[in-house]
Amino acid sequence: MSMTEERFPGEVQYAHSLSSTKLGLVIAGVVMGILLLACGGVVAYVVIVPARPAIEPMSPAAIRAIARKIVNIDVPQDFEPMEAEESDKMTKAVFARKGELGAILKLARVDAAAVPSAPDARMREEMVTQLAEGVGLDDTNTMFGASGDAGSERELPVFGINVNFKFQKGSLIMNKGTPVWRVFSAFKSKYGLIVFIYTIPEKQYDEAAVVKLIESIRPPDPDPGRAMR
Repeated sequence: MSMTEERFPGEVQYAHSLSSTKLGLVIAGVVMGILLLACGGVVAYVVIVPARPAIEPMSPAAIRAIARKIVNIDVPQDFEPMEAEESDKMTKAVFARKGELGAILKLARVDAAAVPSAPDARMREEMVTQLAEGVGLDDTNTMFGASGDAGSERELPVFGINVNFKFQKGSLIMNKGTPVWRVFSAFKSKYGLIVFIYTIPEKQYDEAAVVKLIESIRPPDPDPGRAMR
């Protein structure tokens, strides 16, 4: 799999404008789910997903510019810009392989003020990952159904430090049961917590290519509208 970024001029893509109120509902859903389910001895995450907001035209170049505010990364050559959003709490950009379910790269930055409280850093990172996963177009939703396995973890360097990435096999909720691998993590940047989610159909999974993709992550472009953390 080639990991060289390629432009797609002339195509009109779409972006979601996610309001602070709607994102607040999602955050509240995550927190409520943990509080309710942790009491029974089982920790799980429940996300209240708001109705899909109105879509507005956004060019591929604009989506890529938003992505660069999150991180710079060598997007797979055959992945196209699909959607993006910016709010005062979360910035997100999504790339996918058109015409094929389950091949998705999702990048998000959750500002520190929007990060839910949690007993430890690991749980906080998992909650933030759910915030990024649970809102988006149906064909770019990266949430697993109940069939996901426990997975394994691997440390890989990002921004000069080792970050734990989870490698998990299962089926995405929205892609009609197609088996996929999902690789994801959340880690700190100077503007907030970064969420990386990559899914690929099981038959196309190449761990070396995934590692190369992760190793291509570089610091984001300056974002004057965000305070450094």
